[in-house]
Parts: sequence; C-alpha cells; structure tokens
Amino acid sequence: MANFEIPSIDIRYGQYNGTKTNSYYFWYYLKELYDWREKTGLIPNIKKIDSITIQVDIGTRVEAIKEILLMAAYDYLYTFENEHYVTSVLEYKKDLQVPAILIREPKGDKQRDIFALFNTAAENRKGSLKRYIGESYLVSDIDDVFNIQNEAGTRFFTNTVQGSKKDGLRWIETQTSIYTQNTVRYVQYYNNQTFNINTDTIVEETTETLNEFASIKEELESAGINELLLPIDHIATRIFHQDREDAILEIVKLTHHYPWGAYGIDEMDSSTNPTRNVYHMAEKYSPAKVFTAGNTGDFLQFIAQKPNPTEVFCINFGRSLHHIAYDIKEDEETAPDNHNIDKVINFMTKKGKTSPGGLTGSRAEGLRQIFMKRSELTGWVTEYVERFEGFHGFFTRKNVAFLTEAAGKDEGLRF
Repeated sequence: MANFEIPSIDIRYGQYNGTKTNSYYFWYYLKELYDWREKTGLIPNIKKIDSITIQVDIGTRVEAIKEILLMAAYDYLYTFENEHYVTSVLEYKKDLQVPAILIREPKGDKQRDIFALFNTAAENRKGSLKRYIGESYLVSDIDDVFNIQNEAGTRFFTNTVQGSKKDGLRWIETQTSIYTQNTVRYVQYYNNQTFNINTDTIVEETTETLNEFASIKEELESAGINELLLPIDHIATRIFHQDREDAILEIVKLTHHYPWGAYGIDEMDSSTNPTRNVYHMAEKYSPAKVFTAGNTGDFLQFIAQKPNPTEVFCINFGRSLHHIAYDIKEDEETAPDNHNIDKVINFMTKKGKTSPGGLTGSRAEGLRQIFMKRSELTGWVTEYVERFEGFHGFFTRKNVAFLTEAAGKDEGLRF
C-alpha cells in the first residue's frame, strides 16, 4: 500500500461533507470497496433496510412496546415466538414500506446469548440483556449476496442460508462486528411474505394489553401528534476512537451505504460520521447509519483535558447503539413562527418524557433537533429532528456539539 500515490477523495456517490479528515488508509480502501461492490454486483442486490431488531430484558417487552408506540407513533402488528425469543413486530403505517421495529425478549438462559456476554464487559449494562442487535437488509438474491460476502471473508453465524421458499423467507446473519457489536442480516421474502411468520408460532397478547396499545394510538391521534411523527431518520452507533474508520469501511462492505461526510467536534473531542444509501432515497425508506467516535483515548484525557463523552460512553455502555432519530413533519402552514417539533416535545413532556438539554437549532439554520432522556426499557436515546425548506445536508456542526454534550450529562458520564 505504501507504494501507491495518495488517493483522491472518491465522490462517485456524492460530495463528501464536513470538517473531519480521514487517513490515507481510509480513502485507499474506500475506493477499493466501491470498485469491488460494482464488480461483484452487490449494490443492485441490496434494496433497503427492512427492519431493525432490539433486544429487551425479560419481562419488559410489553412496556417497551408501549413506550415506542408513544414516542415513535408506530403501530403494533403481531407477536411470534421461536425456541429462544418472543418477538413483537411494530410497523409505521401499513401501506408505507419503511423499516419495521422488532422487539425481542429472550426466553431465558442469559449465557446463551452473545449480547449478554458483551453487556458483562460494560459497567452500566451488567446484569441486563437489553441491546441493539442490528438491521435486516432486504435483498433480491440472497444466494448471490451470501456468495459474494462469503468469498470476501465475511463471517456468518451459519454456513448456509436459513429458511426456505416454502416458508416464505430465507435469511442469513453476519457474526457480531468487533467494531460496533451489531450484526447485519440479509433477508429475501417469497410469496408476499413478511417476517418469519408461521400461524403456529403466533403469540396472542391479552385483551388488556391490546387495549392499552390502542389507547396510546388514540391519544396520539386526539392530540394531533400521530401525523407529525414520521419514520426513522437515522440510527446512531457509538464506537471507540480507534475503530472509527474500520466501522465505516465495514458497513460499506456489507451494505448499500456510503460515507456522506464527517464533522469534528473539537470541544467534545469527538466526530460524527453519517453514512447514507447510494440510491439517495429518502431516509425514511432506508435510514442513515451514523457513527460517533471519540478523537482521543480515555487514558489520555488527563493530558488532553477535554470532555470526551463518546469515549467514556463506550467504556460504560460498550460499543453500541446510542440513539434512534425520528423525523418530524415540517410545519409549513404556520411557518415561520412555529415548529412541529415543539408541539411534539410539549406533548411528550406532559407524558413524562423529558430532555437533558432541550431543543437546538432553528428554521434559519435549517433544522431543529432534540435528545430525550435515555430509556430504561430499551437502553437507547430517542432523537427528534425537523428539517426546514428542503434543508441541504444532514445536520449542522453546532447542533451535533450541543446534542453530544447533552447526552453526556444525561448519562452521568465522567468528563
């Protein structure tokens, strides 16, 4: 590699944005991965993110569902089970083909699950099973995708594709990433099937529980909030500083993402790095994957003398999902005096959902955002974002700095 000239920034999928610089290593291998994806035909095979999976602690699934129904305006669809898990499926408006949210609850045996082992190494997760598992990507030819990735050395939990055409679903899942501790699952449906459903595995929720789910929806609709809450905008993972470039390159290898840019936040000693889908489809159909990393190792903070909430988060919580962001419908009717995001936050505050830092941004700046307090049920932070008048970009440096500091305070992290 040392014999090659320094590569230029490859912008075949769009301009690279931001202020954070990357290494020669990053740009060299990014171009090689782009070329490899085109040569193998991987990209036309990967359509979009089909679903995300979250694992919760035993006995908390129903309460976690109720929280998501309230804060994200998704609808409860059904619950199914297998030998190891009970899984509930939430969808956003039946006719809109956006990623579903799967909430799975282990049936027991903590040591059987590799994610439980990850939690034992994170001080603030010990004794818990809650963990973000990863995304499922809808593909058009799963055998082709598996062969491409297998030949490229990608490690899977199984040696063959699982499921069958008869059952309506085939899938295969990568082993857990050493950089993010998430997995990537590829899935192909047949015969108009969705998810791994067999009528013998359906779990019937109690009438009381179903009534509670319906009541939440009715309250959102009555308050006019349901129509303001849009699908997932981005999924944000926090990683150690030394893993930043490899985590981004790994998602490029496995999926249809490309690095959109990166912003260095010097005062928080971190950087935020969005990756977006190469089709440039709206995020609601295939959310962005965002990676936030510290710039300096925690062991050097006595010299750097800067807050470093991202690095400390990874020590306390492990490499993991930090937040899921939901888009808010832009207020065009009463602009520029009002913002729909303010209406949403006022409602959530009345429901006991608060924010550690409040709102940041404005219509003039192009977007307005907020972090809510970390959920004890799911383990993640909910973010809301409202963009104005066709805002060009993904976020602003100012907002990211504000939100990074607010999250650190919420988590009680040592600065």
